[in-house]
Amino acid sequence: MNTAHWSATKLIRALKARKLGALELLEYYAARIKKYDGVLNSLPILDLDAARKRAKAFDRKGAKAGPLAGLVAGLRACTSQ
Repeated sequence: MNTAHWSATKLIRALKARKLGALELLEYYAARIKKYDGVLNSLPILDLDAARKRAKAFDRKGAKAGPLAGLVAGLRACTSQ
């Protein structure tokens, strides 16, 4: 399922309706990162093991989790020197 251009709202609806699993979504984006990130190195720290553990937990708990739970998100550390 190609979810690359889905809105967060559409992804959340699919996750809550269980039409899409958090682990499935994570694996989709992990493959895109592997395919496209390369030279950009936009995600120098990528903890897929922890992300998979959390995705599996979400898939077990389902909609009982927080409103954005199950979405794949990247955080960027911004520092000034």
